[in-house]
Amino acid sequence: MGVAPAFDRRADLTLVPFVTRHLFRPIALLLVELALYAFAVIAAVISTSLLAKLGFSFLAGVVTATLAIIGHDSAHRGGTKYSWLNRLIGTCGFLPALHPLSRWAHHHNQVHHRYTAQIGVDNAYSPMTVADYRAASPSRRMYYRFQRSVWGQPGFYLVDIWLPKIFLPGAQERRGFHARDYWDLALVYVWLVV
Repeated sequence: MGVAPAFDRRADLTLVPFVTRHLFRPIALLLVELALYAFAVIAAVISTSLLAKLGFSFLAGVVTATLAIIGHDSAHRGGTKYSWLNRLIGTCGFLPALHPLSRWAHHHNQVHHRYTAQIGVDNAYSPMTVADYRAASPSRRMYYRFQRSVWGQPGFYLVDIWLPKIFLPGAQERRGFHARDYWDLALVYVWLVV
């Protein structure tokens, strides 16, 4: 497919003076967050009070988001200087959010960052052209406005990006897969079952 792997060892030398990497800080942060996640999930399951279940579920959701941030930073090689360790940390960070690291890294690093805001290419959310917007029906315009709102973005991401391209990729999406894509996807499915 001609796309560079997500964990290319070459670094942009212009950024080297601004990069600070640690060995133990990312590992410790991941372990603390995973422990908090496990606590919140177990507490939500064993709590007898509905209010407690909701509170612990909310906490698990918040920690899932912070774990995904750890995964995000590791996918950008921002954790440690070791590519394999960044991959391990990123994989663990993305599991609660049901994101296979290599697919997320492809769509985020190789597509979104490479083609930011390019209509028809950037997968984050390509805006309509003025002509397309004017030609759209009133209901399509309203749906477009909703999708671009704070309330519509989660639905857009889940329905248009995560489900068809990351979690349940179709045949066209799988054409560019490498072995690590299948491995990461299988790991997410096993995580979901467990």
